[in-house]
Amino acid sequence: MTLAILCSGQGAQRADMFELTGVAPCADALFEHAGRLLGDDPRDWVRHAEPDALRENRAAQILCTVQALAAAAMLDAVWPRRRCVAGYSVGEVASWSVAGMIDPHDALALADARACA
Repeated sequence: MTLAILCSGQGAQRADMFELTGVAPCADALFEHAGRLLGDDPRDWVRHAEPDALRENRAAQILCTVQALAAAAMLDAVWPRRRCVAGYSVGEVASWSVAGMIDPHDALALADARACA
């Protein structure tokens, strides 16, 4: 079986975006890395952020990237090896990691650099 995965771009960030992925121990290191970039744990940050802060370019790109990477970490043991991965906008950066082309921490660093460019 082949699975198609699409990693979203900005616009998917919201206060409850980590409700499912935020409790996964396999994603803790990703959230820690994203927290160093944001200055706070993203799981807490989204719940307390003002709406304008959620839409701010840099934060949004980091948040959407860590969300895709956390979901991939949760599914890694169960999804088929054959998969087609694509991404829209900053989701393309996450898709490189989900496809196994780059390390997830490097994907977060690239998303941060992309947002600052």
